[in-house]
Amino acid sequence: MPSFSTIVSFAAVAFAAFASAAPVDAAAGVGLHIPGVASAAVGAAAGVDASVPVSVDAVVAAAADVPVLAVVLPRELRSIPDILADTISQVTPLVAKLGAITAVKDANIDVVGPITEAIVEVLHGAVGEVNALLDAPVEVVFGTVDGALDVKELAKTIGALLALVFTGLGAVLNVIGWTLHQPGNAVFNALCNVGIVVEDLLNVVFAIVVPLSGSVLDLVLPSIGYKIVPVILTLGLNGLAGILKVTF
Repeated sequence: MPSFSTIVSFAAVAFAAFASAAPVDAAAGVGLHIPGVASAAVGAAAGVDASVPVSVDAVVAAAADVPVLAVVLPRELRSIPDILADTISQVTPLVAKLGAITAVKDANIDVVGPITEAIVEVLHGAVGEVNALLDAPVEVVFGTVDGALDVKELAKTIGALLALVFTGLGAVLNVIGWTLHQPGNAVFNALCNVGIVVEDLLNVVFAIVVPLSGSVLDLVLPSIGYKIVPVILTLGLNGLAGILKVTF
């Protein structure tokens, strides 16, 4: 909240602009006297000695130094289906780049790293957006007028995102090898980072959706088959495997 001195400064400027229409005898050293505001208060607000008559220019100059208070508008919330659909749209061309790289068997970290980092950035953005829905009305969360959720469609959307991401990661594993636990392999670690953020995204999505419709969990993997499970297990993403109820 602006301090009292700041408020006085703004008031002084407003009165100064109004009073500037009246003639001022500058030659006679007659300063501007603002009705209703003591000269001492104006002087303090403007940073001017109160014993010196306050001029319009002095008040305006002082007010120019008053910081402008920024107004932060609330971000518009999107529904979970919209967030996931947009995430798929952004990740699709990135996964295509992974496919192009692996097609020529060139999967070094200088090439793969920037792509996986871009995927992580997109997924992080989705995590933030879904998190913002934790206290939102159910109509906003699901993007429907009555708050009803099409569980099968949501499961298909989640499955489509998982299939997209892990098919791309699997393509890279085809080049670097499917050996479990490769801590010294930078490319392997980059793939793991993508999987970890996918896990974060599913955690926040299910934290909202499961209390309202727990059946969505049981529909995700059957909606796409289990072809991504070997990728998840090879990358050691046990947390994600647990979320999806993958049995070892």
